[in-house]
Amino acid sequence: MNDIGTRRDMPSFVIRQPRGRDLQSLHHLVDSTYEPMIARLGLPPWPLRVNIAQWIHSGTLWVLESKGLIAATIRLDAHWNFVQLELVTVLPELQRHGYGRALIEFAQSETRNQRRGSMQLITHERMIDAIGFYLHMGFVEVQRLQLQGHPFIQMKKAVSPLSR
Repeated sequence: MNDIGTRRDMPSFVIRQPRGRDLQSLHHLVDSTYEPMIARLGLPPWPLRVNIAQWIHSGTLWVLESKGLIAATIRLDAHWNFVQLELVTVLPELQRHGYGRALIEFAQSETRNQRRGSMQLITHERMIDAIGFYLHMGFVEVQRLQLQGHPFIQMKKAVSPLSR
């Protein structure tokens, strides 16, 4: 467990790997976050099709739990020289409470611990709030691309190595 929720401006939380019993809560989190965006923006429904149980088993999924509630999640998929961030998700009613920032800071720490040089992610170009958040967190646009006929933006953030 990684208990980094000690800031005075947000509720206490823990970031941990999920367990099988968390599956229903994770499905609720993903559905409640992505269904409105999919409908509003006409996005492909890939988040609703992911195999969360497989990601739990793979050890690549993390949850942010606050007061016994799974409030947020992130997937960290390590590649040769970077970590791919996926499913960066915070319950809609708990957004703007610092949980997204905590997830990105956690991902940066894990990227550094895994001795990777950067974090990368892909987001739909019409998700303006998410793009603004990632830019604020230090990500930069790398390229624009089409996936299944939809416009996406690939973003990257360099991570400084561990000091010895």
